[in-house]
Amino acid sequence: MNHFVLAAGPGSSKLGFRTTAAIIFARLLLVPPVGIGIVILADKLGFLPPDDKMFRFVLFLQHSMPTSILAGIPHKSPLTLSGRDFSKIL
Repeated sequence: MNHFVLAAGPGSSKLGFRTTAAIIFARLLLVPPVGIGIVILADKLGFLPPDDKMFRFVLFLQHSMPTSILAGIPHKSPLTLSGRDFSKIL
């Protein structure tokens, strides 16, 4: 049975404070305005359906919420999941 072991790769698996701060800054402060700007530009250029307010809402929401790719793991550590289990989540 194959297990995903994230710490088994070469080098250190630790992130420094500056790297963590840069990722948080970019994801929470830079990505939302850029994404909203792209949605507004696409709307102005006519790429979005004219009367679909729900579609616009979902596009805005996509850029303004934090990512949660691993939120669906029910009480299991990612280190103990097999490849098949992990692919079911994704």
